[in-house]
Amino acid sequence: MPALIGGFGNFLLPLGLGGPDMGFPRLNNISYLLLIPSIVLFLFAGGIENGVGIQSHSGPSVDLAIFGLHLSGISSLLGAMNLVMTTTFNMRSPGIRLHKLILFA
Repeated sequence: MPALIGGFGNFLLPLGLGGPDMGFPRLNNISYLLLIPSIVLFLFAGGIENGVGIQSHSGPSVDLAIFGLHLSGISSLLGAMNLVMTTTFNMRSPGIRLHKLILFA
């Protein structure tokens, strides 16, 4: 889900704001590069064997899935910081005010 929303947001938001590109392209790149390993970890977590049978340990597959979700969350936070704080407030066209912005741009 973050890949779908983030991909469309990174492409369509600057077009709706009238800006040339994202505010910080390297931050955008880092958020994208963190999303790829998170998806890979989450997909490979299902193929790992179960734990050793101890009651309190659920196995490495759950650990990998949780770590993949954490990476996905960090990627989403970096993308949101880039979209909202920098691009929306600093990179919009001079004639567009905050109250005239398209709500779902």
